[in-house]
Amino acid sequence: MTNRKFYHQVSMLPLGDCGLKEYYQALCGLIEIYKFKKLTWELLVELLTRAGQVAKGESLEGRNPLDHNGVISLENLEEIDKLLRYLKGQIRNIEENGIPKSSETGMSYDDSLFNWKISIILERGAAYMMDDETEYILENPPKWGTLLAMIQIGREYE
Repeated sequence: MTNRKFYHQVSMLPLGDCGLKEYYQALCGLIEIYKFKKLTWELLVELLTRAGQVAKGESLEGRNPLDHNGVISLENLEEIDKLLRYLKGQIRNIEENGIPKSSETGMSYDDSLFNWKISIILERGAAYMMDDETEYILENPPKWGTLLAMIQIGREYE
């Protein structure tokens, strides 16, 4: 997969008005399933897509079953732990503080320090991580830390 194809696929994820809290909750659950699979760029896009489907209440029944019988390395386990702690911390923050709203429109602040919409977070994270000036093949597979970095960067990147 090329950097541009990955960016395009992430920016075109069918997330609609998927809530950030619901998306993060769905992502946490799916990470537990996906953690035993060898992570590829294609699988990362599939994970992000499925999380959106689950967050919107769609059933995953009838889809290709995921392999639960893989082996996980200590490095991957540590990265997954960091990723899950971050996502669960974000969920707690949203539960405790909500998502900031503009008093005039009732919508999330567009000019806040952080992005509050999952489609923007993922798109901005992918944009920052993928050098768009030159197209190249993503030779090295992503790691779970790649997803964490993508979400953290996209959360703050404008």
